[in-house]
Amino acid sequence: MKGRSNPPLLELSGLTVTCDGQILLDNINLDIFSGEILAVVGESGAGKSTLLRSLLGVTSSELSVAGSLTFEGQKHDLAFNRLNASLIKNSLAYVPQNPSVGLDPLKRLKWQWRQALRVLKKVQPDKEGEVKKNDFSQHILSQLNLKAFDKKYPHQWSRGMQQRLLLAFALVARPRIIILDEPTSALDPIVAAKALVEVTKVAKENDISVIMVTHDLALATQFAERIAVLSSGKLLEVGTTDEILNAPAHPYTSNLVKHRHWELNYA
Repeated sequence: MKGRSNPPLLELSGLTVTCDGQILLDNINLDIFSGEILAVVGESGAGKSTLLRSLLGVTSSELSVAGSLTFEGQKHDLAFNRLNASLIKNSLAYVPQNPSVGLDPLKRLKWQWRQALRVLKKVQPDKEGEVKKNDFSQHILSQLNLKAFDKKYPHQWSRGMQQRLLLAFALVARPRIIILDEPTSALDPIVAAKALVEVTKVAKENDISVIMVTHDLALATQFAERIAVLSSGKLLEVGTTDEILNAPAHPYTSNLVKHRHWELNYA
C-alpha cells in the first residue's frame, strides 16, 4: 500500500478457491496493516463468505484452495494445508452477523462472560497480570455500554445488546485482527452502527486491525480507511475510501457508488 513503510500484518496472495471446476474466488490479493480498518464490500454471492472461511481456515473439504497467507512475516501455503490459517487463530477474532449464533440460549450471560475470561486466562497465562486483565475486561464492557449481567439469559437482552456482548468477547482477548461479518444485517442499522463506533474506537486504542465484511457501501465508507470491492469471486479494486468514492477505477464500483442510499449517517 502506498504511503506505508511497514509490512502488512496479514497478506493473502493468489487466493483461488474452486468447487467442481467452478471458480468461487479468483486470484485474490489482499492485505491489512496493523491498526487498520479495512472493508470488503460485495453483493450476495460475491464470495465474501468463502473469503472469510479461507482466512479462518475452515473451508469445506470439497473445495480446492490455492494461494498463500502471510501473517506477521510468516508465509503459509494454503494449497498444501488449508488449516495453516488456523495458526493465527489466537490472533484473530470472528464476530458473526447473527448474535444468536454466538450465544448459548440456555446459559446466563454472566456465566458465558466468565467462561470466556477463564479460557483467555489459559490461552494467555500471566500475560499482563490478572489485575490488568480484569481492569481491561471491565473497560471493554464500559466502552460498549453493556448493562449489569444480573441473572439474565440472552433472550432477555435486545439483539443490539447481544451484538455488543459478542463484540466484547472479541475485543477482550486483544486479538491482532477482528473480523466483523455483515455487522448491520441482523440488526437495525442505526443500533448496530452505534456499536461499531464504539468497537472501532477500542480497536484503534489497542492497535487492533478490523476487517469489516458488508454489502453496505455507505456503512463501509464511514468506518473504513480502505475498501476492497468484491464481485463474482473477483477482487475488482482496492483503494482508500476517498479513492473509491471520488475516483473509482472499475465501472462496477462507479455504479455502486452512484446507486447507494446515503441518507443514514452511521458514524
